[in-house]
Amino acid sequence: MFGGFIRENELKQLQDAHEINKKELEYKFAMGSYENELKEKYCAIPPSKLIEPDFQTIATALEDSKFCLTSETLRGMFASLIANACNSDKKDNVHPSFSSVLRQMSPLDAQTLSLFATQDEYQIANYSYSVRNVIGGSKVVAEFIFLGNEDCVDLTKQAQSISSLMRLGLLRIPDDLLGGYAEEGSAYHKTDLYRELERNMPKGKYDSVSVGTTLCRITPLGKSLISVCL
Repeated sequence: MFGGFIRENELKQLQDAHEINKKELEYKFAMGSYENELKEKYCAIPPSKLIEPDFQTIATALEDSKFCLTSETLRGMFASLIANACNSDKKDNVHPSFSSVLRQMSPLDAQTLSLFATQDEYQIANYSYSVRNVIGGSKVVAEFIFLGNEDCVDLTKQAQSISSLMRLGLLRIPDDLLGGYAEEGSAYHKTDLYRELERNMPKGKYDSVSVGTTLCRITPLGKSLISVCL
């Protein structure tokens, strides 16, 4: 009576054990890669530039990095942080908070932030349901639309990434900046998200999807983190 159930239960246990062993092997491999990256980046520092690192920075980075080792991008950023904490040329840009910031970042966040290494600001947009020619007759339905990352086609995830980087203090929208509107036919009007919002727009209440634009800019903290970790 219970034979089939027992066999199924044993099979499930074997599958679970296999998944655990697989994750353990992946973590051990990531740990080995991390140690190699740390050694390589540390050895690349000229001996004349080597300094005693700040203990707070090193200790927290070693602890926080354990949770991010399976991400090649974040692993490399932690390795750079620890190595550069030992480099006299970088010490003024290293901040103890960087470890906590990296731990809260996703690989997509790191990829997005890297775009600001060569360009201080990018345009972002909000999608709103609007009533033409009526002041105040609009409702924002999608924020932080960013088209600067060609490797991410999911604009919702990309918006979450922009929002997360703002929360971490790495990006900001300047307070004194006046926004504008994208011209009809712009790239913002050709996204799948824009078309989806058009299809689902409440008829009779709104008559268009407007695209308000502004700029998203790297902060001083973001610049320092980029210089140290990327």
